[in-house]
This record gives sequence, C-alpha cells and structure tokens, in this order.
Amino acid sequence: MAAHLEQMGSNDDTPEGWITSTVGNCATFLTGFPFASARYSDSGVRLVRGSNVKRGVLDWGLDITRYWPSKESGLSAFELANGDLVVAMDGALVGRSYARISPSDQPAYLVQRVARLRGLSIDQELLAQWIGSDRFVQHVDSVKTHTAIPT
Repeated sequence: MAAHLEQMGSNDDTPEGWITSTVGNCATFLTGFPFASARYSDSGVRLVRGSNVKRGVLDWGLDITRYWPSKESGLSAFELANGDLVVAMDGALVGRSYARISPSDQPAYLVQRVARLRGLSIDQELLAQWIGSDRFVQHVDSVKTHTAIPT
C-alpha cells in the first residue's frame, strides 16, 4: 500500500487507494546525541554532523569528518542503519540537506542537530522522495526560525 504524505489535514486530490498521513504517524524521528567534541578522535566511528549532510549525499571530506573513538553500548540508539534518512536541522540549507545512510557510511553515530527518520508503515524510498521534494522544503521554510542560524 502506498502512502500520500501531507503536512496537515486531508487533501481532496488523494488518489483512490492511497491514505493521507503525517510523517509522525508513519516514521520514527530521532535527534542525535550531544557528543563531547573534546573526545573526538582521528579514527573510530564516524559522526554524522550537520556539516556532513548535503543535498542528497553525505560528505566525508577530511576537513569536516569527525570520529568517536569506538562503539559504546550506551550509544547503540544513535547508531545509524543502512537506509536511514538523516536531515540537518540547522544552517542555511535547513530543509534541503538530507541523505540516506549506505553500507559504506557505516558504522556511524547520529549527532545532535541532525535527525534520523525510519519508516514504520511507509517505504523508506518513498519517505526519502518526500523529504527531497519541493513540498517538504516549502513546509520547512514556513516553520523554521529566522535567527542567525536557521533551525
């Protein structure tokens, strides 16, 4: 079954056989852990920070990639899985910066100011297409704060 996602309310243009829902009803949302930068390492588990999340891809450039020394059992909730969607929650490109985790990105931990979305009753690819859509960008633009760093 396909899902038609709307920010709020129903839509008379919903195709027959589709449902109208919110992302909150068909996907889990997790914000990252506040890793202490004093413990960053030269190797270990990559940390997905907002600066790594670009428009549809992860950037593991040497100048922006940070590592946590090793896997820790207390951080397992923040370990990213293949197919997870990550979305940067602040910066000039908020609402436009998202990526999917691939096996080559793992292992990786989710850092604060980045969100992880995992589909529950929706296909992960459909969720990714919605997050990458103009409609999602318009919604984020309508609700984001307009401070020195948009969030």
